[in-house]
Amino acid sequence: MFLCCFLTSCIFLSVSCLSLQLDIACYTCTTKTATLLNNKTKSVKALMTEIWVNATDARI
Repeated sequence: MFLCCFLTSCIFLSVSCLSLQLDIACYTCTTKTATLLNNKTKSVKALMTEIWVNATDARI
């Protein structure tokens, strides 16, 4: 009797954890996709300025 209840509770727990894991994975993928789509690309001028600043910092 105890073994049957134990197995049933283990199965229920694993199924509920799986549901939670799927919810987390879905949220993560949705958030990451939305972030990637909303990112704006930097202009060439901004990139060149960033490269120049990093290069001068490296020389110091």
